[in-house]
Amino acid sequence: MFDDDLILSGRVKKKDFEPQIPQLRVDLVNAQFDLDKADFSVILVIAGDDRVGANRLYDRLCEWMDARFIETNIYAERTDEEAQRPRFWRYWRALPPKGRMGMFGGAWSLNALADRLNKTLSKKTFNERLEKINNFEGELADDGTLILKFWVHLPPA
Repeated sequence: MFDDDLILSGRVKKKDFEPQIPQLRVDLVNAQFDLDKADFSVILVIAGDDRVGANRLYDRLCEWMDARFIETNIYAERTDEEAQRPRFWRYWRALPPKGRMGMFGGAWSLNALADRLNKTLSKKTFNERLEKINNFEGELADDGTLILKFWVHLPPA
């Protein structure tokens, strides 16, 4: 599924990373307090083929950040109620207001990728879904939302 070209070569060794942890934690919390005064919201989208790694990332961020200023949203299959509504309805309901942050796991992009990999979507329908995702994210960005996407990948080795 992944080409070696897509795998980022920039890695930080554990021995180099660990001394930075205290300052990273301080910087994350300070960024949250700065965001509280901002006129935009932040969305973190965390997805990937390494579910354990993604879960560790959620846990680490929730541990390091102030829970009062971040809402975590993890999604599985759409419920019957959600299936009766527009595709992005479940996400619109959970979007953070200005000055706040929302973390989304198993969100809109992962669902489209999973459906394509499971061969439940044709290439044409997949491309249409990607266009709708781009439009959805474009509307959020036009409103000033900062969208940060992280893909957690488990390399073959």
